[in-house]
Amino acid sequence: MKVHALLLLLTLLLAATAAFAEQSAFKGRWQLDPERSDRPERSNRRQLRSLERTLDEEPHTSLESMLAPMRQPHDRLRISLGTHSVTLYSGAEDEDPEHYHTDGRPATVDSARRTQSLAAWEDGRLYIERVSLQGLRILEVWSLQDDRLQVDVEARTTLLEQPIRYRLSYVRAE
Repeated sequence: MKVHALLLLLTLLLAATAAFAEQSAFKGRWQLDPERSDRPERSNRRQLRSLERTLDEEPHTSLESMLAPMRQPHDRLRISLGTHSVTLYSGAEDEDPEHYHTDGRPATVDSARRTQSLAAWEDGRLYIERVSLQGLRILEVWSLQDDRLQVDVEARTTLLEQPIRYRLSYVRAE
């Protein structure tokens, strides 16, 4: 009985160590690869025009304010990992870092971006979901693909017939 419990504990410990090693590969400085990244405004032209027409009928909402919570492609990005958290720093000096808890805590409220956020690691990927006060739901899937950091972004709202989707690709910065 003790041998089975010890083997189970060892298996769990090895799995946790492998997951941590996989997650730690995300850490560091990254540089946007514009050749492999989508330009959100170009790849989603039809959806953005449709949303703009819809918002023209809304007196207190603009397209810019509706889409403000979406991740904009930064030239540089730095990722810092805590025991149960992820912090993202953009290359912009005036921008506050984004902090996400990955241990199942309730949603983080970001008053500057007017969003609630949840984050979790699953199968070597970081999932970040943000919901804006205007009902925009943004899902980001961060993954490593051949020494590249890939961020797949999908934004949905009831005002859009089709979601807005784009991909950002980063390479390690020197």
